[in-house]
Amino acid sequence: MTNRLSLQTGLEHPRVTVGAGVTTHAVITVSGHGGAVEVARPRLTVVFVLDVSGSMSGEPLTQVKDSVERLCGLLPPTDRVGIVAFASNPVVVADVEALTPAHQSAVRRRLAGLSASGSTHMTAGLTTGLAALPPREPDERQLLVLLTDGAPTDGSTADSLGALVGARRDDVAVVTLGYGPNHNADLLAAVARAGRGQYWYIADPAEANVEFARALGAQADVVVDAVELVLAPVGGVEIVSILDGARPRFSSDGLLMQRPDLRDGQQHTTIVTLKVPAFVETGRWPLLDVVARGRAVGTATRLVERARIELDVVHGEGGVDPVAHRAVALAGAENARVAARSHADAGRFDAAAAVLRPIVARLEAQPGYSKMDGSDVSEAVEQLLDEIVAYEARPTAEQYREFKSSQMAIDVAQGGVHAADVKMKSVASRTIMQGVQGAGGLVVELTQKGGPSQVTTFNAPEITIGRVPGNDLVLPAGNISKRHTRIVMRDGKPIVVCLKSTNGTFVNGRRITSPHVLQEGDVVQIGDFSLTVRPTT
Repeated sequence: MTNRLSLQTGLEHPRVTVGAGVTTHAVITVSGHGGAVEVARPRLTVVFVLDVSGSMSGEPLTQVKDSVERLCGLLPPTDRVGIVAFASNPVVVADVEALTPAHQSAVRRRLAGLSASGSTHMTAGLTTGLAALPPREPDERQLLVLLTDGAPTDGSTADSLGALVGARRDDVAVVTLGYGPNHNADLLAAVARAGRGQYWYIADPAEANVEFARALGAQADVVVDAVELVLAPVGGVEIVSILDGARPRFSSDGLLMQRPDLRDGQQHTTIVTLKVPAFVETGRWPLLDVVARGRAVGTATRLVERARIELDVVHGEGGVDPVAHRAVALAGAENARVAARSHADAGRFDAAAAVLRPIVARLEAQPGYSKMDGSDVSEAVEQLLDEIVAYEARPTAEQYREFKSSQMAIDVAQGGVHAADVKMKSVASRTIMQGVQGAGGLVVELTQKGGPSQVTTFNAPEITIGRVPGNDLVLPAGNISKRHTRIVMRDGKPIVVCLKSTNGTFVNGRRITSPHVLQEGDVVQIGDFSLTVRPTT
């Protein structure tokens, strides 16, 4: 099966009464589909843009250099890699070249020579990184990976950096990694959106290897890139807004919006608010023409799908489509998360929680809602409950920044699944992850307070633990977060990582604040549960 793009559309109010205008929502979903996981991925060209300002000195920079060096060792020699470092001024550390043994050696040598000093001139670093990329060839995928641990000191904003990335959006995907608690998560997430990529959070230097590999591996699973929607209203219909805050632009074909690159099996839903005039005759009337366009990744093949959204005008009562209505409710919930985050940013935690509570009630009132059944509405409810609990705990400034950064890769409008929890599918992506995690799996012995123990073997080098379906190990209790803890192999050793859960993760009775290497006999406590962990090999 070759890479393809699919398009589905719906209307919140598909049927209205003759003579009555309506404001409704069009629901537009694009999906990416690829071939078998064994199919070779396109050649990759990557430029790493690394913050080497003074705050990166010591272990952070050491871990980043090690991560880049190791990733270069995992990529095939046909891939190309370049490195740019920036602080007060940018410098090209290594030109973009194929990963021959000679280039691998040069990368190691030049990475070793990097030191940290100066301030964070992000615009210059990003500009230099983009300029380092050669013209895209038809059989390759280009990627820029930006890592920083701080906020820009040169006046860079989300808008200015987004515009800079947007000028190259058809040629290169931009992935951003925020390091530690002091980076600007909002800015990096906005830059990643502008570049159709993904924002990732590295909480601790010890996680750098795995998170770098996760970011690169996710890009290896992309099957359709350069995705965009073109919307053309028909017959007096007005587009009022796009619920995800996208900034479309006018084109000769209609209103044009860039959408994220799509991994195999991934979908992305866009909600468009339409103001529809009153129709004086019954019948089926067109409202909106939709064109979805993309490119089969690593080729010059353009993919195009078309749809027309129509409205039934009838005598009698109108109606609501429950599937479309649910999608609109989820988009509204994501917008509420953004509004609540704005309150929390200003320290108004009670106000932030107050924004979310009625949204939870609204979602729970959705027809067919069932608590913790793994559905998208249930995922959204559990996510909002976690955020309410976090806000009502009135965290310190650093605790809040860490919690916020850890939640930025979740969008409840798109299903509420954290980007880090999406399983790698292709041979290429799994090879990258395996290169830093090692082979084998995990054996977990689980005991709930006062109950018997059970032993489970996971044939994977990484598991997530939380209270909802979708986690590898589900612990359905109120003092367990939706995503509570990750246990991951690194160099053949099991590491426990707290995912910034409110109730914390403990090892041998002590709360951990950084990744902890588990030794034989260590006991992990999560809520009322105790775990011992060992590798299968």
